[in-house]
Amino acid sequence: KSSKIKSNYLVDYNINNKYWNFGIETTYNFETVFSNDFNFNVNEMTLSAPISLRGEYKKNNYFFKIKPTAWVNEVSNNKQSQFFIPISFSSFYKMNRKKSFNIFFERNYKRNNILQTAPIFFKSIFSKTISNILFNNEIMTNNNFGTQYTYYNISKSHYFSLANNVSLNFNNINQIFSTIEDNILVYLAKLADKQVVFNSTATYSK
Repeated sequence: KSSKIKSNYLVDYNINNKYWNFGIETTYNFETVFSNDFNFNVNEMTLSAPISLRGEYKKNNYFFKIKPTAWVNEVSNNKQSQFFIPISFSSFYKMNRKKSFNIFFERNYKRNNILQTAPIFFKSIFSKTISNILFNNEIMTNNNFGTQYTYYNISKSHYFSLANNVSLNFNNINQIFSTIEDNILVYLAKLADKQVVFNSTATYSK
């Protein structure tokens, strides 16, 4: 079971077709977690000051957001505190009526799912996860960068898109398949110091 309290204060200001948003955001989260023979409490509090800017310049639409955040977390008397700055940026450039190009970058932070690090966690009657990283509550960092080129010919109903994405993760928990025991899929929870994921997608339709 869990409960969450969140308050958000935001101001929107317009300067010559440019939109500034700034404010203060607080979040408090309390959870009581039951996992097999384990019972523990999670207390989490964040205080952030998001600032964002969006607008357009000629054929380009852009968005930028920065969110300085102070984070305090306690799991069964194991207390951690950290300061981090999530960032997101995107730019959409329309070359002409048929072609456009998009680029974006995101840096996000979130707490690992502590339940995944329980010694034995049954996701279902057919699968379970075994872990030796007992209740790890570190912050996972995700850096995500992507580009997309799009061509669309309305008169001929041609559509083509090429998208590329690269993710760089730190302190990320992965569930790796290990074996099958008594018709149950067994996964191992592994904490990766660094994880790199590449993804490329091409789409054509007519």
